[in-house]
Amino acid sequence: MARVGAITWHSCGAILNVGFCRYAGQGQREVSLLRRMWNILRPGDVHMADSLMSNWTSIAMFKERGFELVSRLDKAHRKADFRKGTRLGKDDLIVYWCKPTSIRSIDCS
Repeated sequence: MARVGAITWHSCGAILNVGFCRYAGQGQREVSLLRRMWNILRPGDVHMADSLMSNWTSIAMFKERGFELVSRLDKAHRKADFRKGTRLGKDDLIVYWCKPTSIRSIDCS
């Protein structure tokens, strides 16, 4: 069994990059696979992802490289306070998150 991931161009469906890895084991999950393939992305590109990418570390790594990220909120780890931030529409909100104290592998200010 293997894990397969692809980066596609949303407007036409073209596959820009594809990656394969073992199905299980350290460094073999979807986020790790994406990090190995994101050399195809350029500053200013927008990546649409599922809620696996809506964590502080992934968002900080995307911003550091100049990418934008659109994803659903991982409701298990973070709550959205719709009284704060900039509302874009129903269930759409721009928020700013502070760096958690438990993250030591990344230093973004």
